[in-house]
Amino acid sequence: MKLEHRLQERLELKLKPIPLLVLEAKILELPALELEEAIINEVEANPILDVPESLENSINTMLKKAEYLSYEPELNAHPMGGYEDDTPSPEELLEAPPVSVWDRLEVQASAEFTEENERRIAMAILDNLDGKGFLSISEEELAKITGSDLNDVKKVRRSFMELDPVGSGSLSISEFLLFQLLLRRLISEEEFKEFAEHLDENKIKEITRNLKISLLPYPFSLYEKDSPLYVIPEITFKIVDGKIQVEIYESPFTSLQINPLYEEMLRSKSTPKDIKKFLAVKYKSAQKFREALIKRREYIRRIAEFIAQKQEDFLLGKASYPVPVSQKDASVELEIPPSTLNRILKEKYADTPRGIFALRFFFKRGVRGAHFALSQDELGDIIREIIESEDKAHPLSDEEITAILYQRGIKIKRRTVAAKRKELGIPSSRERRIRE
Repeated sequence: MKLEHRLQERLELKLKPIPLLVLEAKILELPALELEEAIINEVEANPILDVPESLENSINTMLKKAEYLSYEPELNAHPMGGYEDDTPSPEELLEAPPVSVWDRLEVQASAEFTEENERRIAMAILDNLDGKGFLSISEEELAKITGSDLNDVKKVRRSFMELDPVGSGSLSISEFLLFQLLLRRLISEEEFKEFAEHLDENKIKEITRNLKISLLPYPFSLYEKDSPLYVIPEITFKIVDGKIQVEIYESPFTSLQINPLYEEMLRSKSTPKDIKKFLAVKYKSAQKFREALIKRREYIRRIAEFIAQKQEDFLLGKASYPVPVSQKDASVELEIPPSTLNRILKEKYADTPRGIFALRFFFKRGVRGAHFALSQDELGDIIREIIESEDKAHPLSDEEITAILYQRGIKIKRRTVAAKRKELGIPSSRERRIRE
């Protein structure tokens, strides 16, 4: 076999990201604390960018001081911006809800599922996970929602379960327990498919006891945090004269300016060409960076006003639950691309009269099958109320609870009721029965 070198032309279609779009996407994702560090790093690297004199000492101090704050172990630690010799005030630094795993799963799903139909199914699975990591709807419902073939849904869901945390998207506790046995090579793939339909939760637990191994109770259990995360809320909702007033957090580090000295050098004819070329590149970079900051602030303002309008009753304390609004519907109404909206909501929080909430809290899909707007949290409370008022000697089965919900205008499947009951930590009717 003879090897030789030769030139050959080949036409290829490649997706090349535009630098400005990449920058905007990165800026949109950053929460307030990380954004401040990114701004300071940019100022240090780009001489064209300047900050008001009142902040220069603050930046130098911040770069030298030890970190004020650390995130959870798996997150990077970042210093927090503040004025010289000031520690964060209670108004600036607030305790937030635990970090969720939604973003972790979204990043993995985006990388794993590259085909359009598979990605659509994967994102639908993500949208319909409950608080424990179980899929709250059936595969048939998922196929209907995404307009996909049932076999494709089964294939994508099976691959989704291998993402971290493993087992996310399981239909039941039994399936999740069996999946852990599969990962430990204690059962085969064929046995997993067969047993998932026949073995109940108690039988699987008995098997694990005999094997002397311990299994996780639900997919998200490893990611529950005991230590709090502290954040600067991007949005503050206040009640003023019975109305919701919106305030957007404005970091002092976002007040960037173009250094007039370098700007003059760029215009001057006496400036050497090589220096002028260098300054032109830095000037263009500085302008793009400032534009990205402005766009980020404008998007957050629009989202804040949208939340204030849609969730006014919840924020005022007149409603117990926020109105169900999916990210897809919100992106259409706000005229913001879904991917952009998702980036903006990432790891950002709002300070409300009712506590600190992640922005994603206000963008949850409602319960499908209800004749009225019903959130997943409200459905859980309704099921809990039905069970609490039952005859303890003859507790209601999941089928009977489903029938009661149907009479109330909530047409959901028994499987959904069972999943929600387990999510609430409520045992089955057999375990709830009190014998006389």
